Amino acid sequence: MNRIKRKKQILTPEEFNAKVEQLKRAKLTYNIQSVGINIHLKTNKHDYVASLTGEVAYEPHPATISRKFHEITKYHYIENDITEENLHPYGYKVKEITADKTRVDWDYRTAAGYAYTDNYYAKKPLKVWSYDVNSSFGYAMLQPMPDTTATPRYNDIVGDNEMGFFVGGYCTTEKGRPADIIFPLMDSPFKEYIHTYYEIKKNAAKGSRERLEAKYALNIPTGCLQRHNIFLRNAVIHYANKYIRSFIDENTVYCNVDSIYSLTPRPDIPVGNEIGQFKLEHECEYFKYVSRGVYQIGDEKHYQGISQQLVTDITSSEITEEALNSLKYKFDFDKETFIANEKKD
Repeated sequence: MNRIKRKKQILTPEEFNAKVEQLKRAKLTYNIQSVGINIHLKTNKHDYVASLTGEVAYEPHPATISRKFHEITKYHYIENDITEENLHPYGYKVKEITADKTRVDWDYRTAAGYAYTDNYYAKKPLKVWSYDVNSSFGYAMLQPMPDTTATPRYNDIVGDNEMGFFVGGYCTTEKGRPADIIFPLMDSPFKEYIHTYYEIKKNAAKGSRERLEAKYALNIPTGCLQRHNIFLRNAVIHYANKYIRSFIDENTVYCNVDSIYSLTPRPDIPVGNEIGQFKLEHECEYFKYVSRGVYQIGDEKHYQGISQQLVTDITSSEITEEALNSLKYKFDFDKETFIANEKKD
């Protein structure tokens, strides 16, 4: 399968405008796309990105982190098991989405991160204490993992030191539970990688490039596992979900895979700087949520799928002219150029 692999480069709006002019003069083919607050300029070999905020943010390419993650951990790539007799181990199939993007489909569904909301409190202003897990997926990656290099058992009972998986995406280490496929457990191959990058993140200055790079190095690999080993990926999600669910109580109003929002302080939650411990992120007089991924805490507004800078009302997904005018730049698609908003310095 021939795929276009574009190098990603972050530009300022001024650099973006200059790049467009350069491509025009050279009479090279390109296209421009809007993705949230980012404008993408795509050529055959490059993807240039600039933001309507004017900020030059660090955005690593997931493939770069994926390669480094595998080089260090050497975890099992299931596609390496493809033989003439078994062309699709565990349903592994690569499907083309676009000319430069593919996805891998498995017989087993991808597990989803846990989320919980108490509908009784939806849309009501609340005082809350919110606690965030220090690297939820990193903590989960330190737990025993399924050894997918071993020959599995199908439609059997989970035994000691085993993990069973279900076609629906769930898994379990509970002894005596029936499962669709079962692997023995092994010591996690991710420990050195996770501890290394967590220490970098913990000790780096807040807001520094070094800290941001370490954060991405910890968060992106879970998604990388989806492409190469669905069982390792689902095991990580299982441990992260199980961990956060163990802290839900009657005062929990909102929760996702790495945070809990409570109506009362939670002295039972382990607070600290180590991986898997929590930090008290907010003690806030105003918290309101609509549903999972749609909430406001203080002045911060979050609407899943929409950049925070464009959210003016969490009860609506409409991007208003007011929100667009609040950004430093706008983009004129007819002239293919960034233009400074008059209302911004």
